[in-house]
Amino acid sequence: MSGLCGSPFHVSKHHAKPMDLTSGPKAMTGGINWAALGDDPLGELEIFAGLTSREAMQQRLRDEVSTEVADMLDAIQELDAFDVIELMRLREIPVTPAVALAPDFDGAVAAIDLVSLICLSRPARTPGGQVRESTEPHQVIESLHARATRLLRLAQIMHTGSAMLAADDPLARLASEYQSYLVGVRKLRYDSIEAEHDAALFGRPNISSLLGEHLGFTFGEFTAVRSDIQARYSRILTSLRDATGDIVMRCQAERRNPTEDEAAAFRESMSDFMFLPGERASFTVPDIASESSLEPDRVKAVLDAFSIEFDGTRDASATVGSFLRGVNPLARTSIIRDPACNYLMTGSQIGTDSFRAITETALKPDGKAWHRYDRARADVSEAAALTAVSRAVGVPATYENLSYYAPRQGQDVTALGAACPSPQAVGDPTECDGLFVIGDVAVCVEVKGKMIADAARRGDRARLATDIKKIFGEGARQAQRLERLIVSNHGVWLADGSWLDLAGVREIRAIVVGLDDFGPLSVALGDLERAGMLGEGSMPWIASLHDLEVISKVIDRPAEFLLWLRRRADPGVSTYYRGADELDLFMLFLDGSLYVEPDPEEIRRRHPAAGPARSHARKMHERDARPTIVGTHTDPLDAWMYWTEGTSPYQVSKPVLNTHPAAQEIVDFLAEGQKPGWLRFGADLLGLAGPAQKKLGDSLREMAAKTRADGQGHSVFYSYTDLRDHPTFFAGTVPRDGTVREALERLRIYMAAKKHQLRSDRSLGLLLDQYRQIVGAVYMNDLPGDNTDLDSLGQAMGLRSIEESQRPVPPSARRATHRLRGQRKKKRR
Repeated sequence: MSGLCGSPFHVSKHHAKPMDLTSGPKAMTGGINWAALGDDPLGELEIFAGLTSREAMQQRLRDEVSTEVADMLDAIQELDAFDVIELMRLREIPVTPAVALAPDFDGAVAAIDLVSLICLSRPARTPGGQVRESTEPHQVIESLHARATRLLRLAQIMHTGSAMLAADDPLARLASEYQSYLVGVRKLRYDSIEAEHDAALFGRPNISSLLGEHLGFTFGEFTAVRSDIQARYSRILTSLRDATGDIVMRCQAERRNPTEDEAAAFRESMSDFMFLPGERASFTVPDIASESSLEPDRVKAVLDAFSIEFDGTRDASATVGSFLRGVNPLARTSIIRDPACNYLMTGSQIGTDSFRAITETALKPDGKAWHRYDRARADVSEAAALTAVSRAVGVPATYENLSYYAPRQGQDVTALGAACPSPQAVGDPTECDGLFVIGDVAVCVEVKGKMIADAARRGDRARLATDIKKIFGEGARQAQRLERLIVSNHGVWLADGSWLDLAGVREIRAIVVGLDDFGPLSVALGDLERAGMLGEGSMPWIASLHDLEVISKVIDRPAEFLLWLRRRADPGVSTYYRGADELDLFMLFLDGSLYVEPDPEEIRRRHPAAGPARSHARKMHERDARPTIVGTHTDPLDAWMYWTEGTSPYQVSKPVLNTHPAAQEIVDFLAEGQKPGWLRFGADLLGLAGPAQKKLGDSLREMAAKTRADGQGHSVFYSYTDLRDHPTFFAGTVPRDGTVREALERLRIYMAAKKHQLRSDRSLGLLLDQYRQIVGAVYMNDLPGDNTDLDSLGQAMGLRSIEESQRPVPPSARRATHRLRGQRKKKRR
């Protein structure tokens, strides 16, 4: 129901301001889409008013579930479950995925699952004695939709309230948000990317044989059955549509009423289509075997692996209560079957978001088979992750499966410096899945294949903590271990005994990639850090392989990707931003709004040469430094992905980073031929606020115009600071009677003196001719430190202090206002 981390409140995409939940008394700013909250949103909130414990909220929800489920059971008691479920499918699932992006679309796939589970709690498809042809199941569908979506909303309110009550306990808060995510979110991955990743692993001959042995079918047979189910379903619907349409058109063309036979055929087709559609939508093993030419036993193995039976011993209210806590048997099965082995699809196609889970459950009891699979899974996932990162940064991994020595327990990291006589004596061999060294930037990639356990999904906090530590924590510590070695020793000892010199690295970023879908767990990096689950050191970006793949396909420039890694590890963003989906934050980043103004007092403390804090910067920091819930922002991304996948007829442009052409021009110039500083300073320029980027471009134009007018050399200088870095930008022109070499040398000398004076950690200088063409570039990234020669040079040049020259500009990607668009439920079809 919600893309707001389980919040029952929504931020309308037509409003610019975010909804923010401040500490203490809760406050909301921005637009609320009341239509999406049902007929009585305040009344639904009032149900939980005054409750002060998670247990009390859960009990209140159970009471509501009992009432609604009883009414729903009463409404369907004489109806065929297959008719009810197929009518719910027609009600909730759009004809094409793009339709779901319309503002007025109110379908909810989760409602199909909820109603299906109620039907499955009955002993049979039609427990009553009424003749099916005399029933009218279509009459109850809107009521079932309203009751099901009301329960979904109440569950979201309960989970959100529980998260608020647990604000001081990061793990408890995450557990509530994660359960809310599992209840309301469907289609966690785009079809094309899921198919690509699954085929790479399960399509391997050695893994295919394991599947045949333990599941009774191969991945190829599974995909054939899935495709044939959908093909048969679509063909029958199309045939019914054409048959009824032909009758209508024929009668209109001949200007007559339908004959008795035509009327009977029309009624029968319409009944199968949308009044009593259960038989039309159901299928048997022979039906699918004839579609695919597969052996019936193979088809049956697939269908049985992804189906669930009726069970009258289940308590419907308890089943729905568990469903609203994130326990959904249909999330992995997607098909129901009756005792006569008739099958029916529920909300999703078989295997959606679940094929790996089904496979791993079947393989784990066999230790030898599991070991073979686990090794293949590691190989495939690591290769896929490195390929995606390579696509994003524009170069292949410098080192794959880097084996190196890490300090043995009790040994200081400096013991493994370049002068270490025997790395084997003080270190233990370890491995990094991938290391990219791009100029003065290093990106460490660690890949984790473990899935979040079912117990953790059900709300077991202890198990959730264990899984987070094993996936996120272990990956973060592995990356931090390599980072400490590079920072302290400027290199590492490789397992073969050679020294890898990394003295040129100035910035290190880490990515922890998982195969599972983490939702709000990986978004809330600040909570994970406060809970002590990310180790000690720099914060990594934690992402699913799917989200990494999507982002790598959207990114246009490697510098954009580095800027994204910076933003996700930014202390302000990780502390104040929350959401249900990493891709929502990514789209907010592309929009230029994923930013928190840093504390100017802290900047002044870390960069004394940067000048005094200003009152405007303090106000901006106070405005930004507040909890902000990120809603659904992926509609443009969904539309583009649907177009590229061929499931939407509407051609749309790929989302792009919102930057000024002036910054893009310089970044592209640096990237061409990978000039020194191209990646790191490119990210600096793209990270500037829109007005700062425009000002930079205007300054270069004005500088070149002055040189055309007077023939003299002119220059500009800008200083940018944040909590971590202090980059400086210089530009000059070649005088009419001078040479490029002379002008470049003057620029270099000035940069060295000014960079030293400001204790800037990196500087970029551009030399332009009078027509604003870049004719030279200088990049300096030596670490700030004492240097009497540069002190003397600065004094001789008469350099002014930063207070005397200008105030540094913070490297913000923020625009005039936050633009947290979106409010609808999260879904990707």
